[in-house]
Amino acid sequence: MAKKSGKRKHGGKYDVISVGSATVDCFVSIPFDLDQIKHGSKSLINEIKLLTGGGGTNVAVGLSRLGLRTGIVCEVGDDLSAHIIKNELAKEGVDFLVKQHSRHQTAYSVIIEAKGKDRAILTYKGASSFLHKDELPKDRLRAGWFYFGSLMGASFETMKYLAGFAKRNDIKIYFNPSSYMVEQGQGFLKGVVSATDVIAMNKEEAQILLKSRSKSTDELLKGLHRLGPGICVITDGSKGVHVYDGHRFYSRKPRKVKAVDTTGAGDAFGTGFLAGLIMKKDAPPEKMIMFAIRLGMADAESVIMYTGTKAGLLRRKEALKRVGG
Repeated sequence: MAKKSGKRKHGGKYDVISVGSATVDCFVSIPFDLDQIKHGSKSLINEIKLLTGGGGTNVAVGLSRLGLRTGIVCEVGDDLSAHIIKNELAKEGVDFLVKQHSRHQTAYSVIIEAKGKDRAILTYKGASSFLHKDELPKDRLRAGWFYFGSLMGASFETMKYLAGFAKRNDIKIYFNPSSYMVEQGQGFLKGVVSATDVIAMNKEEAQILLKSRSKSTDELLKGLHRLGPGICVITDGSKGVHVYDGHRFYSRKPRKVKAVDTTGAGDAFGTGFLAGLIMKKDAPPEKMIMFAIRLGMADAESVIMYTGTKAGLLRRKEALKRVGG
């Protein structure tokens, strides 16, 4: 699919509305190890890159590139970072669906990449934790799916509200909680998980959420399934992706590619997996899920070959070429 610029006007409902964080990520490359930084010193750096990030925008852009009608619900401030984010979303064909700016500054991260592949990340959550339900344009929330990323604070309460809204309006939910969300426990997440159709996390996060020491991916998937979601996904690094739909287990190992930056791999996989479910929704379950796995892995493998979380996100034509869709 050719790239479309500018804002798309949708007469009908969205395929997906992405709900999550929006950040500006500043990548700083230094020619020495982190432990060589001295207190009070000034050092020259090799390179600086300013890119947008945050799970909400990563997934929204990825889905739009795959040809899906996409909107986004995320909180940003009234500042330069917000302008950068909203301008990029508009160019990618993603509709921004929050009615006002936060009084808090837009979320921002500084990623220090040192010699020898050592890195440190400094993160300011800012506005991303202050999304309130009265900012939602309820008349524009018509969608086939909500994609829920990682949110905390007031924003998580709004996510719980949207989970209830989804139940009442026959909207499916894909939920990709972060480690600091699952650490809060099943009770904390129950309001969202009980409405979730697809839940995805890495193996360590599954163990934390289930309070399990099991190393068996199959057992962990069964545990997630008992919480309510119909399709459960566990990613396990180089060991691949594992999926359970209540009837059958699926798995696939990644191809070996030269990884430059793995930061956006999880978001990219979720992007492709959800897009695959939508593209093949009329196919038999086995074919639908295997296609979704292939598409998710293709997107993730592409993203980690670039710096930042969006540069490698595939467009529909290239994605289908890679997975034989």
